[in-house]
Amino acid sequence: MALMERKLEVIRGWPNDGSLDNYETYVSGQSHTNGSVVIPTTSGTVTNLSVTGRGDTTALGTYGGVVFAGAGDSASCAASGKDVVIWGNAIIKIDSTLGNDGWTPAIGDKVTYRGRAATGSTQTGLVLCFDKAAAGDMVVGYVKNVEAAGTGVTSASAALTIVLN
Repeated sequence: MALMERKLEVIRGWPNDGSLDNYETYVSGQSHTNGSVVIPTTSGTVTNLSVTGRGDTTALGTYGGVVFAGAGDSASCAASGKDVVIWGNAIIKIDSTLGNDGWTPAIGDKVTYRGRAATGSTQTGLVLCFDKAAAGDMVVGYVKNVEAAGTGVTSASAALTIVLN
């Protein structure tokens, strides 16, 4: 287990190997960061998934994407007004703080996106949260691996590896 440099890292699928990714214009006034969840708007931009939003096909009518780099953590994204968004077909690793909000992940669990308000001094705005898919939720992937946290000051935090559909 290695230390993670970001809250969300791509293991396979981006920038090569066929992930469904794009540079997306974000809604004016928003500042997404690595690990944010965004959803498409009717105007062709992307916006935050609401704090109570889930990958629920009846509520959203669409699924979200995860921001690999955004205006909040990339000067080039801020200058261009675009986020690097991964929509699917990738394997990602996320810090467990983004993925087990009241849920104990297990290998094979089907997952959906869920918005939640950021907590802690290192997170701002809305952050990505994966949640176990329930009936009616859009399944966006599954848990491939669950890593326990290491020990010591320089040890890795707990992490989830998720295969995005």
